[in-house]
Order: sequence, then C-alpha cells, then structure tokens
Amino acid sequence: MTRKAEHIPAPHRLEGRCAAALLVLLVLLVLLAPVAAPPQSRAQGAQPFVGVSPEGITCLIGGAAKSGLVEGPAVAPDIEPLHEFTLITPEGPRLTAWSRGKPFRVGGKGECEPHFQVKLPLEPAQLGPYMLAISGPKRLVAKKLPGDLEILPPDDSGAVALVARYLKSKGLDAQPVAIVQAFRVDLNGDGAKDMLVNAINTQRTTASAGEYAVVLARLAGAPGEPAIALAEDITPETTSFQSTLWENTIVAIADLDGDGAMEIVVYGEFFRGEGWEVLRIRNGKADQPLFCGCGG
Repeated sequence: MTRKAEHIPAPHRLEGRCAAALLVLLVLLVLLAPVAAPPQSRAQGAQPFVGVSPEGITCLIGGAAKSGLVEGPAVAPDIEPLHEFTLITPEGPRLTAWSRGKPFRVGGKGECEPHFQVKLPLEPAQLGPYMLAISGPKRLVAKKLPGDLEILPPDDSGAVALVARYLKSKGLDAQPVAIVQAFRVDLNGDGAKDMLVNAINTQRTTASAGEYAVVLARLAGAPGEPAIALAEDITPETTSFQSTLWENTIVAIADLDGDGAMEIVVYGEFFRGEGWEVLRIRNGKADQPLFCGCGG
C-alpha cells in the first residue's frame, strides 16, 4: 500500500527554521567572541624573597625560579602559611621567621603598582634595619651570600675616588662626596673584589641643582672603565619645591637566582613614594629586573 507523505503545517515548519537559525547564531557568537586574557602565570617552585621595613611592613619583591627571577604576583599563590624565611642584611643572616596566612594584595591606585605583602610575625626587638627575607633555612640562605664581603667606612679612599670621578664626569665637581654605604665584594663571580658604593647628597627640603643619589659599582676587571650607575638620580635645577631625589639603602647582596653573580636589593624612597628594587650587572651594564612598591 502506498504511504502518503506526512503533512507538516506551516507554523511547525516556521518553528523548525527559527530553531536552526538560532543554533547557527549561537555558533557564530561563540566563534567570534573575544578570547579572555589568560590568568597571571604562576611560577611554581620559585623561592620567594620579601623586603621588610623597620616597621615590619613587607613587600613581596619576587622569587627565583628555574627560568630566572620572576615577579611577586607570580610567586604569591604558592606561598603557604608557615613558609620559612631567613632575614638578612649586608652583614649576613639575622633571624628566622615563618609566614602567617597567605600573601595578600595591596596597591593598584595612583603611582602604586599592585603588589603583595607577606605577614611575618616579628617582635619589636627583631625589627630595626631594612631586611630581606629569603625563602629557606639559614644554612641554605647563607650559601647565597658572598663569602668575601667587606664593609668599608664612608671615607674609604677607593670609594671616595670612585664617587669623585663619577661627579666629575657629570660636571658636578663642586658637589661634596657624601658616601653612606660602601662595600668590596665579588659582584660578577670572577673571583675578584669589586667596589659598590651608595652616595647621597641632599638637604631633603627644597630641591637644589646638583644634589644626587646614586648607587655605583666598579668591576675589578675593568679599572679604566667608567663607574656603572646601578641607580642614578640628579636634581637638574634649583626650585622652591621639595626635593624628589630617590634615596636608596642597600639592604642585601646575594646570589638570588643561583647564576654565580650577585643581585643587590635596595630600598628607596622620596616624599611621594617608596619601593624595593633588585639591581644587578649584566654584560657590564646596569639592570633592574624587579620592583615592588610605589612610584619607582
């Protein structure tokens, strides 16, 4: 018996066409939708290091991973409560502390870059100088520190000569040599002691032309070369406004990434901001791979 074709009323055919069109539209929306930015990468296994102020305020500067130094936000997710840190100064290890809770995010407004702080429960008697907290027990952190560090007096003749030559090269012969920190230490891993100097000359009130704040290095293997300015700030002209010189304190000298050369961790500030920097010498030139804070 011949089967009759089934009759579909017109409204049903219209509904079927609408459903097919809607499906096509959904597919197009999915294909054409913008791809969301990937979340911030994490540096699993990185060894974090944290700046600690005399008041106990911290800044997660970054960490050392197999790929090299990484920024603080990439390290923060993997710092668990009771993470062990050894706190150091240029003189060496000072004390051990364990973090409380997870790192928390601050900043992101004005000139402040978003960064993370780490709670380190330190007693008032343990505070005082600026310190760097490096992940790990004291015996392992000590291996990252230079074994040949020599702390020099501010009037050391070699340090004074280094700053004087720098000032002359900048046309600042009339400015006094004002050294606040000086060291002899092997910075590049060649076995010879280099010179590292922090010099600051400012009234810290109104800006005066020629005032300066510099961190200088001279490699022992290049005595005839100009000083390497790791950090450099010079007031160009005298004004009635407050000085904006970025004044540094050398907080730690350590091989943070394990490549055999030293990194210099400094804390800097001026009247509108403050922050922590990692400075180093690469191929004979100054390099600043990491910063944590406001206004740097």
